[in-house]
Amino acid sequence: FPDILEIKSLHDTSEDMYKIFWGHYFYLNGIEGAKQAEDSHPISVWEAAKVFANKFWNSDQDNFAEPIGFGYQFILESQAQAMGQKKIRFDDIPDLLARFDYSKQTILGFCYFLGCSAQAGKEGEITEDIHARLARLPSVDPNREFEELLGPLDDWILNNTYDELIWRFNGSIEARKIQTAEMAFPVFVYNFKNHGIICDDDSKVARLHDSEKFFTKAMGILGDQLFEKEYDATKSFKTGLCAANLRAQADPMATARAGAFFDSFLPLIFAAANGITKQNKLSWSGHLKIQIPLQQFLLGLPHDLGETIWAYQSSIFFKDGLPRAGIEDLEINPFMIECKAKVIEFYQKHPAKCQELASANNHWSTFPHLQQDSDERES
Repeated sequence: FPDILEIKSLHDTSEDMYKIFWGHYFYLNGIEGAKQAEDSHPISVWEAAKVFANKFWNSDQDNFAEPIGFGYQFILESQAQAMGQKKIRFDDIPDLLARFDYSKQTILGFCYFLGCSAQAGKEGEITEDIHARLARLPSVDPNREFEELLGPLDDWILNNTYDELIWRFNGSIEARKIQTAEMAFPVFVYNFKNHGIICDDDSKVARLHDSEKFFTKAMGILGDQLFEKEYDATKSFKTGLCAANLRAQADPMATARAGAFFDSFLPLIFAAANGITKQNKLSWSGHLKIQIPLQQFLLGLPHDLGETIWAYQSSIFFKDGLPRAGIEDLEINPFMIECKAKVIEFYQKHPAKCQELASANNHWSTFPHLQQDSDERES
């Protein structure tokens, strides 16, 4: 119970009491729900409590919307504590992007994007992993907060920018057609096509540079009105989650697929920022700026090859465990000369390992051939 000696406003005290009363009520019913679950489909007490809370909300929304919202928030916070999950410092995400000089609008747009995709499962996740990840993220009750968060914004721009971005990334997601007898034409909650918002042509992602260009432009457009309405990073994230939740009520399948779509296609810096939401206690603060995109790039390589490349880059950027002064500030040609010298030195120190990796011919499939003025691999 709240500390009786702590002086709070009537409003704050009411919130605390609603949280405790309804939260414990949901939890007790969660215990019963978990006991009654079939052995073939077990459910945790916390998940059973959330199911019960949602059912209770739907049956008595007019009378108990606000109290139930506080009780549901209590369940989310208590679940995170019980699972040993601490909330991430969400500002680590905008702080990382700011290191690479992305605009405030782009950063806010990306936080909104993270909210849109938060509830979609990531590669390799099971249900409990998804709940654990969501428990580390900022808490939001879409049923109670969506009007406050989405009300001031133009959802046409937000939704169609997101949909167009999937189209420009060559996405193919089937949207649900909503048709009734009273409607002359069907309605779609999702419209994965060229809306002419991101670009005024029909260009799509063909190379890695294209993905950075289109994605950054889209995030800036998403963030324009968030910046104008003075939303911060956390509020932008919550807004995105509410937007996805609202669209899911009409088309849950497309919402899930759209939310999961970019998990393997994010540009390197944005992928690093997204990793903060996916991996517990991930921090980029100890990495040099140039190491962060390289780390993301290496994630898709065979382990031995990635390990060797990482050891090689360490010889370029570090000496005796400390960053080499001035190396990040070199122009391209001097930097390439330095890299060439380090390649020779690295090979002379580890000839057997280098020859073993070379004989596997990973470089033929992993790295591109030079093509005219570009040496990027296909995206």
